[in-house]
Amino acid sequence: MIYWVMKPGNISAEMALGRKKAPGKVYFFFAKYVYAALAAGVFLLGLAYGGIG
Repeated sequence: MIYWVMKPGNISAEMALGRKKAPGKVYFFFAKYVYAALAAGVFLLGLAYGGIG
């Protein structure tokens, strides 16, 4: 959930360190809203159904 805490500029600078170009705005949208929501959903469903094992 680092995308909710830090600014996209700080994260983008760090991610651009091994790339030819930095990730775009679409990446940060999906990382902040889509991936974070899916991760929270999986966590909550795991709690509701008793986990993996």
